[in-house]
Amino acid sequence: MQAERSCPRWQPGRTIPVTRLATRTHKVGQRIWEQVRDAVRAQEGDAFSFKDFHKRALDMGGVGLDTLRSVFHV
Repeated sequence: MQAERSCPRWQPGRTIPVTRLATRTHKVGQRIWEQVRDAVRAQEGDAFSFKDFHKRALDMGGVGLDTLRSVFHV
């Protein structure tokens, strides 16, 4: 019962609003991901494939964005 009182507006199936900080952090990560992708695209030219890039990046698992940059030599 105490848990229900601590979060009275939450209901099953209802999403919790994202904070401004989380939104900003997500946007920074998105920009870095796109910068790395665009740099790899420029390096590979016509051989570049969005599908292959995303597979290679996601196959690395949960790595930081600096690691992503270094693996792709950007």
